[in-house]
Amino acid sequence: QPHQAAAPCVKCTSMPDVAALNVGGRVFMVSSLDPAHPGENIIDGNEATYWISTGLYPQEILLWLSCATRVSCVRLASTRVRNVRFEGCQENEPVSFRTLAERRFEDTHGGGLQVNELHCGSSCGDDGRPLEFIRVLILSGWDDFCTVHDIQVDGEKVSSPVMSRRSSSKTTTTKVQLNERGMSMLEVTIPEQAAKGQHEPDAPRRPDGTCPWKE
Repeated sequence: QPHQAAAPCVKCTSMPDVAALNVGGRVFMVSSLDPAHPGENIIDGNEATYWISTGLYPQEILLWLSCATRVSCVRLASTRVRNVRFEGCQENEPVSFRTLAERRFEDTHGGGLQVNELHCGSSCGDDGRPLEFIRVLILSGWDDFCTVHDIQVDGEKVSSPVMSRRSSSKTTTTKVQLNERGMSMLEVTIPEQAAKGQHEPDAPRRPDGTCPWKE
């Protein structure tokens, strides 16, 4: 069972957390899935909720930042994590990563959280390009399973959040006339889901534009 949360810890800096769910941050991918403890719990701002690993190490968490950022510090609240590495990607797609920081965490006893801050220094901005993605690699643990309760990413925001990237590229647009003169129009954009295949299970759904089965 996960351990009780420790007292709240001050953020790395006074800068805003660009990975937070409420500002547009997203969990792009996690390597383990427990429906009762989804990856979004990591960035919901509540250390009482958590993501839990369900398989062997290494484990991976991929975060899509709310905006392009020159990252200076990453804060992790966890339990039973031993060795961890933070990596960053400067591209619009999470393909090429560079190491930002790596550390061995000490185990806690008595049910407390491991709260660690890793400062990236100049390693994340050598060429002046900001980061779009942060990858957390949990290389080993103090137990068969580990939990992550909170991840905060701080740094200098280079651009405003681009919310259009968070939606599917395939959309259906509906316009509704609000008055008789047609002066005001309401435009509603609804993401379009991929059609379900003949033998495709209800869940998990395949991503739009991909096919894991040979036709």
